Amino acid sequence: MTLFLNPIMMGKAGGLIKDPPVFVSASSAWSGSTLGSATTTVDKPANIQSGDLLIAYAFTSSGSFSSVPTDGWTVIENGAYWIAYKLAGNNEPATWAFQNSTSGTYEAAVIIAYRGAKPPIFGTRAGANGYGPLTIPAITTTVPNTRVLAIGTLRENSTTDRSISAFWSSNVTPVYSGPNNWDAYLAERLMEEPGDTGTSAIQANTSLVDVITGVLVALEPA
Repeated sequence: MTLFLNPIMMGKAGGLIKDPPVFVSASSAWSGSTLGSATTTVDKPANIQSGDLLIAYAFTSSGSFSSVPTDGWTVIENGAYWIAYKLAGNNEPATWAFQNSTSGTYEAAVIIAYRGAKPPIFGTRAGANGYGPLTIPAITTTVPNTRVLAIGTLRENSTTDRSISAFWSSNVTPVYSGPNNWDAYLAERLMEEPGDTGTSAIQANTSLVDVITGVLVALEPA
């Protein structure tokens, strides 16, 4: 018997190509205080299932977080940036809280859910004053159909204009912006073949943004 394989389902190395990870939902929030500590409470992303990949990205403007989620998160970075991931269980809490006890700080945090992904591969995060462009270092993918994400936060220096969004400059789809349209963003790019993403640029559409942060994350199909 001769077995014919669909060439569309085969990679260059001859292995079967898996479907790419799929975005489920995201949730974000921000807080700021001039007198006392700031606490940011992020809701659980909607429609998540057990086994979904959750990625948390948080930034505080001064010092480091004094309180962060602890329920099963694998922490990648813990300081002014808190970056972590976990696989969702059957009984995730309704919210997660981030706190900085330093007076006069602000925080922004986002939690993102994807389905059908292996544990994430993180690039080097970046941050800069001004509204961009912020150059985020490249990341190299190693398997077909890897979903590459640009995740980050923005800060606006005015309370009167909230019409802010972020754009990634090369072949990507904006996926999510925060409820204030500026506290967090997510853009994604499908790398059908493995390779170097090249550096990526995040540009806010208004000079009212005075801080942008971000990181590239590679999600291989499970």
